[in-house]
Amino acid sequence: MKEHTKNAKAGAKRLRAFMADKDIALSHSDSLEAIAHIEGYRDWNTLSAHLPPTGACAVPTGTLCNSFPVQVGSKVSGLYYEAPFEGTLLGLEQTINPAVWRVKLQFDEPVTPPAMTRIGLTRRRVQGSINKDGISVNLLGKPDGHIRVYLNTQ
Repeated sequence: MKEHTKNAKAGAKRLRAFMADKDIALSHSDSLEAIAHIEGYRDWNTLSAHLPPTGACAVPTGTLCNSFPVQVGSKVSGLYYEAPFEGTLLGLEQTINPAVWRVKLQFDEPVTPPAMTRIGLTRRRVQGSINKDGISVNLLGKPDGHIRVYLNTQ
């Protein structure tokens, strides 16, 4: 069985035991569905399909992956459309392309990219895909220049 699947199933077992202590009966399948919803998935089958194969390095919710230089909760800095920012990494997920990571960033202060000052576009939270160097890319891995995250920050 996949290690990540074992962890999710163990969480479901702990949830079931906790609920039993509260005199609330919960079937094993209901506890698996609950874990899937907690992790942000529609159902257990969807969560199970998104778990990485054995030996793969991915970052499902609540799990750290040592192959990426920053982790969820890390303070980061960089450029968003050439506007400097400092913020927090809120989400990190490996895409189907092992060289591309999906990130969600929360800026400490709102950021207005220079090209968008005339229309007053300000961002506080953004999502994008970056490569191992912190440069935003499309899913094929080609740089698109939207985000630059300096990965050597703590």
